[in-house]
Amino acid sequence: MINKLTDVLGGLDHEVGITGIVPFKLDQRYTMTERYLASLKKRFAEMIIHPVRTDSTIARAQSLGQTVFEYDPKSKAAEDFNALAAFVTQAEGVRV
Repeated sequence: MINKLTDVLGGLDHEVGITGIVPFKLDQRYTMTERYLASLKKRFAEMIIHPVRTDSTIARAQSLGQTVFEYDPKSKAAEDFNALAAFVTQAEGVRV
């Protein structure tokens, strides 16, 4: 995956950096999820940032043409995406 990403980014005419790796659709009901996350953290260490958990809100919002924030701003998905946005804006020095 990293090699493919490097190939794609290498063809751009401007610099692009990787701020982090976001584990997506983590389902904490399964023990395999914890193993998966531990393996990612072992391999990529500080590159792993706040995961986005599995949440039916995402599919429901998409089916209605809405964002998760419009559909259910208090959902797990909205909470996770807010945490991700906060991390990225802070890491990149973006003022909001």
